[in-house]
Amino acid sequence: MTPPVKAAPLDATAIARLATLTFPGYSTKLRSDAPTVFEVRHLTIGSPRLAVTVTVKPCFGCLAMQLDAWKQRRDALELLVDERLRDRPETDFEIGATTLSGVPAIYTYQAGQLFGTDRSGNPTGTYTDAYALYFNDGVNEIRVVAEYKDDPAASKAAMVAKAPREQLDRIAHDLGDAYVHAW
Repeated sequence: MTPPVKAAPLDATAIARLATLTFPGYSTKLRSDAPTVFEVRHLTIGSPRLAVTVTVKPCFGCLAMQLDAWKQRRDALELLVDERLRDRPETDFEIGATTLSGVPAIYTYQAGQLFGTDRSGNPTGTYTDAYALYFNDGVNEIRVVAEYKDDPAASKAAMVAKAPREQLDRIAHDLGDAYVHAW
């Protein structure tokens, strides 16, 4: 079923409706239910710990769901990647086209890990394994980020094995579909 297109930004009634969505196997924490912006985080119950953050807001400078336009915004999309990982050759970052309920959508996927010591000899580290799904109807936009949020793994490969890209993709699409059909 194609996502409904709204003629106006979501109102308080629509935001309240979005706030009622829950999913089996996830705890839910509302992060914002302002009059025009909605954000919620769903955390898996059990292991591996995955987080799904859904942000819905009115379009402001929304790009068409065309891959070339989104690739021109690569720098902005990469802001979700920790700066310590962004320019490392072993960090994966991809922008691609997909569909959400049969209509064009955009995704990014990122995976990287860095552990070591800082200049003072203190341990430091960061890691990411995340799939972000973007869709807008020209009036409202949604971003769904499904990501690994468990303890650090021994390597990037081990982390990705715990939360494979395909699993993060499926989760982002499933929750994204539920939210766009509820808006």
